Amino acid sequence: MKLKMKNKKSIDSQKDKKIKVPKVKTRKKLHMSYNTRLILSIVLFLLFISMTIFFLLKILPTEEQVINYKESGNLDYKVYLKENDFYQTEYLDKDMIYVSSLIDYIDVDLEYNFDISENSNIYFVYSIIGNLTIMDESGKNVYFEHDYNLLSYRTDEIDNQDHYDLKQNIKIDYDYYNDIANKFKMEFGLDTTSNLRVYLTIRKVSNDDIPLDSGDSELYIDIPLSERSINMTIDYNNLNRTQNIIVKTEDVIDNATYVALTAVGIVGSIATLANTMNLIVLLFVRKKTPYDKYIKRILKEYDRLIAETSHCPNFSDYNLIEISSFDELLDVRDNLKVPIMYYIVAKHIKSYFYIIDNNNLYLVTIKAVDLESKKDEKNI
Repeated sequence: MKLKMKNKKSIDSQKDKKIKVPKVKTRKKLHMSYNTRLILSIVLFLLFISMTIFFLLKILPTEEQVINYKESGNLDYKVYLKENDFYQTEYLDKDMIYVSSLIDYIDVDLEYNFDISENSNIYFVYSIIGNLTIMDESGKNVYFEHDYNLLSYRTDEIDNQDHYDLKQNIKIDYDYYNDIANKFKMEFGLDTTSNLRVYLTIRKVSNDDIPLDSGDSELYIDIPLSERSINMTIDYNNLNRTQNIIVKTEDVIDNATYVALTAVGIVGSIATLANTMNLIVLLFVRKKTPYDKYIKRILKEYDRLIAETSHCPNFSDYNLIEISSFDELLDVRDNLKVPIMYYIVAKHIKSYFYIIDNNNLYLVTIKAVDLESKKDEKNI
């Protein structure tokens, strides 16, 4: 009998034994336990299914979301009077008839309110402009027009809010603008009609890609100038409107990359699910593989010589002698008169049969992959 030791020649297989171990290639292969393979398969399945769901949500058309916002504005004013012998009050309220020669200044309060149906990040850029216009008597043709900057551009912001309020006050020197209109009329000897429009203009800019109305919102008051008659009226415009906008709509055509990644996720999910189910079936239904059949025959035929153990010794503590077949391990047993120990490394995959004699450990490793390889070679 010859034994295979580290750095020594392997022993020759004996003939005419009842159980023969096929000769296989000695290349090293990666072996994983059943539990490791099952856990790895489940983890991969969860990763692929998560990937599929994530990218599928990216390519599916998003349901249209309707956001509405409301703008409202209110304008109030008082007409302050010069000293006179007729009116006992300092000012007159709005919506009255005024004597132009008694007007000292006009005090205007402008208020703007904005409400949106969800919290948003929006900039509000606003200013107050005075537009002086001198026209012909019909009011259709303009002789002269000029803008006066009464309040320079300012910016406010709402951060994750759904409401905004703006209040501004402006005092209008009526005589200043009225004198300009009268001077133009007298120098050129024209029959004219003149007007000063004072307006608050507000532009909204969204930081959330919400397509707000790109136009400016306005709140204004029209003040007649250069009136020959002693009576005049002041017109004004309040603001009140609601807008509905549709956001977050996507087209699947623009998401070719997401489509490809979703396909990869689906294929990976199916493959890993099939592998996981196969491993679970193996857990409950033991398949008679060449490995299982071989181990069963050994245990049945040599039951009196073999003792199964749940503990595997530390090979580094012994002088390890690797045996190439179970038959040769039987010869070792016959010579030493000690039992053969049987240890399951991984169910249905790998087992150890070994004998310990003082500091020597005689080992045979039985692997399912080796027996499968031999079976495949026979089928070729």
